[in-house]
Amino acid sequence: MSSSFATARQKHDKFIIILDGSAKMNTTWRDDLNKYDAASLLISRLMDSMHTANADVQFCLRLYGHLYPATIQSCKDSRLEVYFSKDNRSQTRMRLGSMQPQGSASLGYALQQSANYDIEDRFDSYNIILITSGTRYCDSNVCASAGALLNKISGKSYVLNLGYDEPIATGYSCAGNVYNISSKLAMEAIIDTICNPFRKKHTKTDTVYAYSEPLKKADTTSPTPTISIPDTIALQTGSYLLFTSNYKTGSIQLSILTANGYKPTGKSFAIPMTKKETMPSGRYRVYYTITDNDNKPQKRIKEFYIRKDLDNVVDLD
Repeated sequence: MSSSFATARQKHDKFIIILDGSAKMNTTWRDDLNKYDAASLLISRLMDSMHTANADVQFCLRLYGHLYPATIQSCKDSRLEVYFSKDNRSQTRMRLGSMQPQGSASLGYALQQSANYDIEDRFDSYNIILITSGTRYCDSNVCASAGALLNKISGKSYVLNLGYDEPIATGYSCAGNVYNISSKLAMEAIIDTICNPFRKKHTKTDTVYAYSEPLKKADTTSPTPTISIPDTIALQTGSYLLFTSNYKTGSIQLSILTANGYKPTGKSFAIPMTKKETMPSGRYRVYYTITDNDNKPQKRIKEFYIRKDLDNVVDLD
């Protein structure tokens, strides 16, 4: 074909998520979450964060240990549940919510199936995220299968261990760099680690990178219809920060994410603010309480980024 008609191939960045669906994922993680719910939260927040950082990155989801009950002790239990797509976040959440961990940890078989069927195009750049309960797996070919999969990818491989309460089986380290996810702070840190290499340069037209901490059921009372405007955080050009609210709102307490977790900034703001504040770029967490028209206090936590050259508004629901 003439070079004038040739079209350059576009290289796609892809993530294969391989999730433990064995019965061990029903055991407690933290904060009234079992390990499967914690993994689902991690996946959801990771995909949201990545979509904001770079909407071109694609994900697929493979589970293992979820098709057959543990009594059968099947070591050939794995299936690709969500196929690659640029934005399959809703599909992934629905699929995660429809499945129940129940079987044996057939990790080696899952890695083998992924190597055989999940690498669609060797031209693309693939990364692996293995999320495990930390339990021992039921098959013995984990490292051989991991090697076959890793030989087919050009990206990175992460092993996210939710089993902080027990020693991780030695063989997991051959599947990638191991990270112990023992808290939500550790979860946030690994999400940043995974997303940072894929962030596109922000411009004034970009949407701000922000998401909210899931609220407990007691904190989700809907505002009465007479409240027409939700709380907002306005991020002004030049890393300015402005809080406004139509609720009766207590003072704002602000913390910033550091290498050792969130640390108070020493700043608190009364609502309404009378002037904009200049803040350094970074990842922040804001704590505050609103009172609705029924005089019901609602504690809230929100997390967001401040970056230079942003001019966006983020609704606080």
